[in-house]
Amino acid sequence: MVRANTILAALCILVLGGACSAPTREEPALLAPKATRRALGEGPASLLDVGMKAERALVRYPEAPTAAGTTLLFTANDDSTGPELWRLDATGPALVADIVPGPIGSTPSRFFHSRGLTWFAAADGQHGVELWRTDGTTSGTFLLKDIFPGPDSSRPTEFAELQRVDPLQRQ
Repeated sequence: MVRANTILAALCILVLGGACSAPTREEPALLAPKATRRALGEGPASLLDVGMKAERALVRYPEAPTAAGTTLLFTANDDSTGPELWRLDATGPALVADIVPGPIGSTPSRFFHSRGLTWFAAADGQHGVELWRTDGTTSGTFLLKDIFPGPDSSRPTEFAELQRVDPLQRQ
């Protein structure tokens, strides 16, 4: 568990380009590190940078980072896609799904991770902003439900996991 938390902390720092929390008086602000596999505690460096302004960044404009196990899911774009679903793990950044091919993008948002799956809102060009699901793979990413059929948007927000309540159990 400690190893997974260490990896997630490193991934968070790499995607956000700095510390994941505000530095204290005793703790100076961290400089934006170069994102390498070595920074993640893995083998030789192979990833140049992930960030907002780096000219050599492989992924630009990361937003909404969400921990999904030992992977970080986020919205970003590169030179060939608009805002799409990406993941970052010890092997580097990878496009999970190009939901809307081309420069427009699906703009995934409202990520919520629970029980190995991540739920989010996105638009695919045929439907409005609707509910999607991913397990972090291309084949495991799909529109879960077109809540308002057609081009209208349901704009799902505020995802949460509810506990099952047994009506026969007394408190």
